[in-house]
Amino acid sequence: MKRILWPVSLLLVFLVFAGCAGSPDPAPETDAEETAPAEAEPVEAEPVEAEPSAAEQEPPPPEDSDPAPLLSETAPSLDLRPNQGSFSPELSDTLSFRWSTTDSNAAEAAADAVENWEFSLVSEAGDATLIEDGPGAPPQDLSWNGTFGNNGTVPPDGRYTPLLELTFTDGSTRSTEGRPFLIDTSAPIPSIALSGVPFRPGSSRGGGELIVTIDAEDESPIVAWVFEPRTLDGETLTTFSGASDVPRTARWNGRSGGSVAVESGEEYVVYGWVRDDAGNEASTETEFLVGAITEEYRGRDRIVLPRIEFPANSSDIADASAEALRAFETTVTRVARILTNAPNMEVLIEGHANSTRFSSPEAAEEEQQSELIPLSQARAEVVRQALIDRGIDGDRLQTVGVGAADPLTAFTNRDALDRNRRIELYVQE
Repeated sequence: MKRILWPVSLLLVFLVFAGCAGSPDPAPETDAEETAPAEAEPVEAEPVEAEPSAAEQEPPPPEDSDPAPLLSETAPSLDLRPNQGSFSPELSDTLSFRWSTTDSNAAEAAADAVENWEFSLVSEAGDATLIEDGPGAPPQDLSWNGTFGNNGTVPPDGRYTPLLELTFTDGSTRSTEGRPFLIDTSAPIPSIALSGVPFRPGSSRGGGELIVTIDAEDESPIVAWVFEPRTLDGETLTTFSGASDVPRTARWNGRSGGSVAVESGEEYVVYGWVRDDAGNEASTETEFLVGAITEEYRGRDRIVLPRIEFPANSSDIADASAEALRAFETTVTRVARILTNAPNMEVLIEGHANSTRFSSPEAAEEEQQSELIPLSQARAEVVRQALIDRGIDGDRLQTVGVGAADPLTAFTNRDALDRNRRIELYVQE
């Protein structure tokens, strides 16, 4: 028995010293029997959880990535424009605006994401005025009645820019500026410029053309124009027109319906009318003078004029009929205008008379020399003096009495003899 316990006692001593060396407080001494280790109670092992399968594993946390783009950034671009470039609230009921996009499918998708919209007009100074708003996507066509606020104030003339603002369901916004337009309530100021005056159409001295240019001052473009040569009484001789901006120029040969429509020395007007893009209209008139329209007669340039008829056997125009007196005044006035506007022109005034002794050559010649030449000369002098009275220099006026040497109708034609008692004028430039 002692052989068996000795090694055990020695082991216990070793353990005691080993414990003292590892602990500051030495363990109390005990009997060898008391310090013998008891049998260790079995310790239950903690269960080991099995690793989940790949299907049951949670996904790893996402790595850092860009946020989803805003709806305002992915929506297609819009094109917003008015139906006309100029607008006059006083003349038109409404101005229409229409938006469009080149990608209709994307526009339909984006429309579902629009929460509300606002349509405004922005002045040149940057002031925005709300015109209309609403929930969801805006209607395809927007309109404006031309006034601001409930009191119907017409905004001042100027350039305005339509602005369409969209708010999307994610809170982002998109603004689209449309094509600017002009509020224009002022009438255009038309003008007419003429060249080729005094106008001498269909003349044996080379004729001519009346060149008419119509123009207008306006903030808006001109979209329609008309000009018409007219008589002073308002009769239209011909019409030129167009649907375009100005200035526009046209040439007129003085004819209407195939014949010359104007007369020598007469005054006419060119009536002009324009309408701008906003609907404002205006008109004007410019006078012009027709110069000496001539026809070739026996190698000379005879001025085409209303006939001056003197009483039979007289050079006193005061004794003429009322009709003849009116013709005299008309013709002399026209010749004075021609000469006033053509300061280098000289005129030969030629007087004519009828023969009463034409059946006898000898008697006719006697009558011609002693009576008809002096009579026709006196008639020419009456016209010359009337022109001098109207301010024409007498040195520009020559006279001659032709007598019965150049009749227009036979002296036997008693019904047409008055045609021979006449005055003719020839250009002497």
